[in-house]
Amino acid sequence: MKKRTTLFALVLMAFMGVSAQEWKAVDSVEVEEAHDTVSCNELESMGEIIPQVPFGELDSLVMKSLDDRYVVVYKDGRCGIYDLVKEENVTKIDYASLRYSFRKELEGNFYTYFVWENEDLMGIIGIAEVNNQFVAISMPKEDEQE
Repeated sequence: MKKRTTLFALVLMAFMGVSAQEWKAVDSVEVEEAHDTVSCNELESMGEIIPQVPFGELDSLVMKSLDDRYVVVYKDGRCGIYDLVKEENVTKIDYASLRYSFRKELEGNFYTYFVWENEDLMGIIGIAEVNNQFVAISMPKEDEQE
């Protein structure tokens, strides 16, 4: 019981110390040049429905190994990501090039990453395996002359 009282007193003192600090409100911050930002010109709605192409109507697929959950599927010269476990398209079949990159566990959840390219953009797609929600990050391709 003594440990609980001591812990409660320490937590109470921490809150008292924080509440005694004075915060200065800042309306805006002027930055001359930012190098660590991501430009987001277009954001697809999370509620957007991904068109489902039946597996039998796909032209082909590419997988890294036989136990892969996600594969790259092709239809009419374009590609997208397909979930073999849930038997559904994760992304639109709208990319010029897609390839598997890696799979990572973060805080007990698994995420699968792909690298993609279109005519003038390139980027990555990260898929949360728990619900197939994904984030696609894009950037312009650099000119080869530079």
